[in-house]
Amino acid sequence: MGKLIQYFQVFSDDKTLLKTLNEVKARRDYLAHQGYLLSSQEQTNDLAIETRRKEIQDDLHKAKECLDAMYSEMNRLQGLIDNLDKPTQKT
Repeated sequence: MGKLIQYFQVFSDDKTLLKTLNEVKARRDYLAHQGYLLSSQEQTNDLAIETRRKEIQDDLHKAKECLDAMYSEMNRLQGLIDNLDKPTQKT
């Protein structure tokens, strides 16, 4: 995912989106490698499990918002490309 963000930042100047993408990537990396590991005490603690579930749900919400922002940015970039392809009109 890191390489994809690097490629994307070449075309996008949306610093907020790029920052959010990197935050989502960092959280994704944590979840992929450690996020579902629970100690034996946590496995039997309803509050710990609910807290973890809420964190993961919040992460999913943030990732979806980020994806929506990426779609918007890609549409904006496509509009710029489309305008470059149009022949200029002489006035």
